Amino acid sequence: MHLDLAKTVFPGYGYFGNKPFSTLKIDVNSLIDTIEMEVRQKSGTYLNLEFIKIIDKNGKSYDLDAVIDECKMSSSFTSSDETDVKDQIIKTGPLHSAKQPAPRLSITLQKPIEVSSLEIGNRGGIYGVRARNLTCTTWLDADQKSNFQNARFDQLEAKLNELCEAIDFDIPKTIRGQNHLQMIANEIRSCARAELLKGDLVLDNNLLYWLLPVFASEPIVTESTLTFIAALWRNLVASYPTFETKHMIDFQRILSTEERVAKVEALTDAMRESASKPSSKIVVGKHNIGTAALFDHKEDYLHSMKAVSDILRENGMEAMICYGTLLGAIRDKGFIPHDDDVDMLYVDTSSNREEMMHNRKAVMQLFKDLDYRIWDSGTNFHVTPPGLRGGVDLFPCYRDGSLLHLMMERYLYRGIPEDIVIPTTEVELYGRTLPAPAKPERLMAERYGETWHTPNPYHEWPWELGTQATPLSDRELAPKPSRTIRIAWGQHLGPGGYSPPKNSAAVIEEALERGFDAVEIDIREAADGKFILAHDDLIINGDDKIVTSEHTAARLKEFKIGEHKGKPQYILELSEALEMLLDTVVMLDPRIPVTSFKKLRAATDAAKISAAKLLFCGYGIEAIREIQTHFPESTVLYKFHACHSDLDDWVLQELQAQRVDGVMLYWPLHYEDVTDFMKMINKRDLSALFYCHGGWPSRGEQDDSEVSLRKMIDAGVHFVTTTACDTESFNFLSDK
Repeated sequence: MHLDLAKTVFPGYGYFGNKPFSTLKIDVNSLIDTIEMEVRQKSGTYLNLEFIKIIDKNGKSYDLDAVIDECKMSSSFTSSDETDVKDQIIKTGPLHSAKQPAPRLSITLQKPIEVSSLEIGNRGGIYGVRARNLTCTTWLDADQKSNFQNARFDQLEAKLNELCEAIDFDIPKTIRGQNHLQMIANEIRSCARAELLKGDLVLDNNLLYWLLPVFASEPIVTESTLTFIAALWRNLVASYPTFETKHMIDFQRILSTEERVAKVEALTDAMRESASKPSSKIVVGKHNIGTAALFDHKEDYLHSMKAVSDILRENGMEAMICYGTLLGAIRDKGFIPHDDDVDMLYVDTSSNREEMMHNRKAVMQLFKDLDYRIWDSGTNFHVTPPGLRGGVDLFPCYRDGSLLHLMMERYLYRGIPEDIVIPTTEVELYGRTLPAPAKPERLMAERYGETWHTPNPYHEWPWELGTQATPLSDRELAPKPSRTIRIAWGQHLGPGGYSPPKNSAAVIEEALERGFDAVEIDIREAADGKFILAHDDLIINGDDKIVTSEHTAARLKEFKIGEHKGKPQYILELSEALEMLLDTVVMLDPRIPVTSFKKLRAATDAAKISAAKLLFCGYGIEAIREIQTHFPESTVLYKFHACHSDLDDWVLQELQAQRVDGVMLYWPLHYEDVTDFMKMINKRDLSALFYCHGGWPSRGEQDDSEVSLRKMIDAGVHFVTTTACDTESFNFLSDK
């Protein structure tokens, strides 16, 4: 059971990436002549890796062309036959087998060599799960020298024990089923989050990777998830102290919105401040994530820009600040908060790209001769004066007629009118005068668009970021209720046919008085787009009738739907109902167009009810998708007009694949046993709700409500809409 708990706590177990800090490093420390890899999975899978490095005893990578004799893979992506992949290995290109049971790779060396370790880069993102069961064995003359298996079960349990020891969490000796297991996993992850936020706890990177749902195509993102990424950033900044933003691309499905990136940035700063009170916050930009060197060493950067521009001008070139540095100078007369470098453009005599690339070598040599530190990134290059901690990114350009070709969006060169750039003018930056393009505002509009006046720290981010706020779940891993939840049915409340008018204020009031755990209400959309409580579009009360879709909410609220205890009852607006139910779990039966769920989310938020307290039934996968999109924290059930005996495990598997939380079915009669069905439900980590229980004649047979309710409770049914509120079983749950 502890293994199942570990898998639940660590959704990303077995993860490794292809970036400098996330590759898989396998100790060998031996003379070897053969390397064998295999993905041990009986069902079809892929061997899909980015690269393999062989490391010598000095920590250097061997020249693979000089040490590898042959390299065979059991198949290739385009062929099921054994394939020679030596060229891919040598060129550090990706390896991709066909889908097959236990795909394998064999590397034969030209002669035995001393190997300290192997470094393996994985396929990124959700595809990295393919290497979860990777094994690697090394040999010398058929004698095994090392044997590695990724994500071994004993390793998984050891990681769980390591985490629990670090957060001082005692795992219960007995775990009572899947629901209890999920609640324990929830508590472990929440405790880890709390300890990390205090600043004292430091978890190693591998443990943090495993805590992340990196393999999920649509991960459920929680506050804990973002806290674990923040802890990873804190570790990386402490080690480097900057790293490239694109190295986080494996986590793009988690960091999918601007809001989430900003949240992780704030959490990282909070952890660093709690632990050591750093002098500055981290800077998160499109290029790098790390300490705010630009602001910490501002004087060095300002001195560097002046020195570099003087040298270029002395050698016959026009030099000026550009891009983000120019943007900050124009807009704020300082650096922009999310920038991490300074940019300068120089104009020489180059008339085409080839000439520009040739001439840049002479410019780099010019600075080398002056003892500047040089870092060449391919087109632009970085120069740092001796003795200073802040350098300059230099960008070359070339003329083509009346156009000057500059590096523009996405690192691509594009021509703009030359008179935008030269002759140079001057701008002020922190009180210093620096050279600038002829028409700075025009250049900013060309480079960043007409909205350049508005700060956007996520401009040209390495992956697409959504701008809409996405509420985070306040539940970890959607734990199931620990006992059967009794839901009052808005259509039919009490025993023996007794009920106030459907979906009325009286139904809600009496449901709360009778001790129900939750209340179900039906929703429709009025002609003015507001939401009201109604099961059917046509509402009839005696000789009076009204069509909800043809009238405004204000008009509908005037329609009398009946009386209860001498008090008239009228159609309720959703906001009125939710105000009565703020402290209660609410089940919504939304009988609205799929295009209206975004509006419904706005309505529930305006009512200040937590989406985590909402339980939805969905009619069809399209509606469920919309609910999941706009209510990610809520529980969503697929409603069937069927009995439990009509569903098999294949249907449940399909629902699980669609990330539906569970099913709604007609209740079982008193002589029907749902124990085996609930085992199937729990195996698929789904919830089950049985509806219409307690005397509603929809199944055409008389039922013993006391017995059938007790059987559902004993079988571990999660939810039941019932009218049997006068039974011993109903009252039994009140004491739980």
